[in-house]
Amino acid sequence: MSWPRTPDELRDLAGHLLELVGGRREVAPRHYCFTPRDKDEPISGWSPWRGRAIQKDYELKEGELDTFKEDRRFLLKPLNTDTVSLHLRGKERLGVYPIDRNEQVKFLAADFDDHDGTLNPKAVWNEVKNFWEICEGQELSAHIERSKSGKGYHVWIFFDAPVPAAKARAMGRYLMAESGAISEDEDFSTFDRFFPSQSYLTGKGFGNLIGLPMCGEQNYEQGLNAWVDPATGETIPDGTGYVLDILERGRVPATEVDVALEDWGISELESRSDVVEHRERSSDEQLGTEKELDEVVNRCKFMQW
Repeated sequence: MSWPRTPDELRDLAGHLLELVGGRREVAPRHYCFTPRDKDEPISGWSPWRGRAIQKDYELKEGELDTFKEDRRFLLKPLNTDTVSLHLRGKERLGVYPIDRNEQVKFLAADFDDHDGTLNPKAVWNEVKNFWEICEGQELSAHIERSKSGKGYHVWIFFDAPVPAAKARAMGRYLMAESGAISEDEDFSTFDRFFPSQSYLTGKGFGNLIGLPMCGEQNYEQGLNAWVDPATGETIPDGTGYVLDILERGRVPATEVDVALEDWGISELESRSDVVEHRERSSDEQLGTEKELDEVVNRCKFMQW
C-alpha cells in the first residue's frame, strides 16, 4: 500500500484532500472522546478544534476565528495542510464543514452507516451498491468510503468547482429517491443521512460536518475510512493514488449540475425558511437533553406518528 511517509508527502496528500472537499478552511472540526470526572463511560462527538489561548484584546488576522470558553479566549485551528497531515498520520480525527461562506459545496455524500450495528452487513452493502449504480447510471462519478466504524459507508460525489448547497441537496434527494433510500414524499429538510445536511447557513455556527477519509495508515489497512472498490467491496490498496485519480478524472463538472436538475424536471429548491438551526456543541457539554429530544420530535414526522 502506498502511504505518504515524509512531511512533504503528507502535506501534498492533505492538499489533494482539501481540493476535493472544499468547505470552510478557517476552522477544523475535531473528533473528541473523553470520560468526565463524574461519569464511568466516555462520551464522544465533534466540535470546532480549539487552539491556543489569546488575549482578549488580540486582533484577529485574516482567516483567523476565535471562540470563548469560561471567559477565556482561544483561536480556532484551521483546516489546512498541517492539521490534515495530523489526520493522515492518525494523530487526530478531523472532518470538514462542507458549506463555505458563499453557501456552496464541492461534494455531496450519502451516509449508509449502521450506527447501531443491528443491520445485516450484506443488506447495508447492497443499499450502498444500489445507490452507487444509480449515480453511475446518471453519469455521475461516485466514490465509496468505508466509515470509521467499519459497519457502514459514505458515497461521495465530488464537483470540480463549488455549487450552491441547495442544488447539491436537490440532486441528492433525487438520487436517494431513485435508489429507494427515501420515499418521494419524505420530508427531506431534516434528513440526516446526506451531506450537506442543509442548504443555507443560519449565521449561528458552521453547519453540519462530515469526517474526512483516510484517518491514518493503520486504520486504512484495517479498511476503516478507506476507499472501496465498488465491484468487490474490498479496500482499494493505494488510497493516495485513488485520490489523485479522482482529481484527474473522477469529479463531476459543476456545470453539469444545472443540466442534471433540468433533465430531472427539478426547478424548486429548498428555501431559507426550511433551514433547521444548528448550534455548535462544546466538547464538555451534556449530550441528549430533554429539550433537544423535544426539538427532534417536533421536526420528525415519523417520530410524531
